[in-house]
Amino acid sequence: MFRPNETHRQQDLFGVQSRLPRHTWELLKESLEYAFYEEIFCRIPESLFAELYDDSPATRPNAPVNRLVGALILQHMRDWTFEELIDRITFDVKVRAALGLWTLEEMAFCRATLFNFQKRVREHMGATGRDIFAC
Repeated sequence: MFRPNETHRQQDLFGVQSRLPRHTWELLKESLEYAFYEEIFCRIPESLFAELYDDSPATRPNAPVNRLVGALILQHMRDWTFEELIDRITFDVKVRAALGLWTLEEMAFCRATLFNFQKRVREHMGATGRDIFAC
């Protein structure tokens, strides 16, 4: 079941912003990763990917599509392996901010979810001839 992700738009009371010293938060807001969050991540049209998911209410909701797409874009931009990508998402506060992860407790997605998402995109392209990323 497709469900868009808007949770990143609300700052958590105990999130990164409240835990970092004010100066460090200001530095984060000036980083390329924060610019990525504002200029790319927040503009990912998740609804384009809705057709990859079953509409049945009995199915589990999808992992946040904007996080999956954002992670793949970052991986490509930085030429990271999947291991490096997962490591950065897990431990790098700036990369987490780029993906709208404002708490240290929140998990972005598991590795299998990322691979399953890529598989769905490939299968969709094979079946329809359309590249969703090109839209």
